Amino acid sequence: MSTVALTVSSPSFEAKVESGLCRSAYLLLVDPDTLAWESVENPARGARDDPEVCVARALSDRKVSDVLIGECGPNAQCALRTAGIATHRCECGTTALQAVQLLKAGELPEDFWR
Repeated sequence: MSTVALTVSSPSFEAKVESGLCRSAYLLLVDPDTLAWESVENPARGARDDPEVCVARALSDRKVSDVLIGECGPNAQCALRTAGIATHRCECGTTALQAVQLLKAGELPEDFWR
């Protein structure tokens, strides 16, 4: 598994997963094997047109394979799927570390909006 992204409110590995691909302040990029991480400001927050496509493109450019998110609307789901990025629902309020551990354990189903 390559890099996973999580929607979070603060640039911290202790941050909690938020709902909304375009509403979160930050995206946490995590290598699930080493738990190395970095945070980036969410590019959708400044996008005027198609913020979902903006985020999907930015994540694709960073070789993200999966997004862990509380809720994902149909436009965000379509943009991520088109970019070849899988989505996994994670309860809002779960810490980033817990979410990555759940993903690695196979407890977060893929593409739950289908």
